[in-house]
Amino acid sequence: MDRRRRPQVEQRNGAHQYMQNLRGVNTNTLFIGYTMIQGTVDPNTPGVYNNPSTAVFTFNGTSCADHFIEYFHFQKATSPHLEPAMIRRVARWIIEDFRAERRLLPDYVIVLRDQVRDEMQPTVGGG
Repeated sequence: MDRRRRPQVEQRNGAHQYMQNLRGVNTNTLFIGYTMIQGTVDPNTPGVYNNPSTAVFTFNGTSCADHFIEYFHFQKATSPHLEPAMIRRVARWIIEDFRAERRLLPDYVIVLRDQVRDEMQPTVGGG
């Protein structure tokens, strides 16, 4: 008989149990993660955007639930946030792609926002 202890998973307000029912190949949950990487503008060349800002969207919109796709959106480095209309357009495209691959709409949509710096908090939510 094997008496090794399994590692205890840290649980926060029951979130672990809730999330484990949403993950896996037999679930119908759409996960969308996105991050915004700010570009740079060279002060020596005004009006030239050397490195654009990049938004990276990652989602599990393939026919296999545990495979993820990435979509990149580039914009001028002087724009500190994503336009709400662009986010809605990408979200609509992601959901349509999910439905086309899986033949149904997701039961749940979970959006994860990564790498939010202190000065960017107001662009993310009620903060």
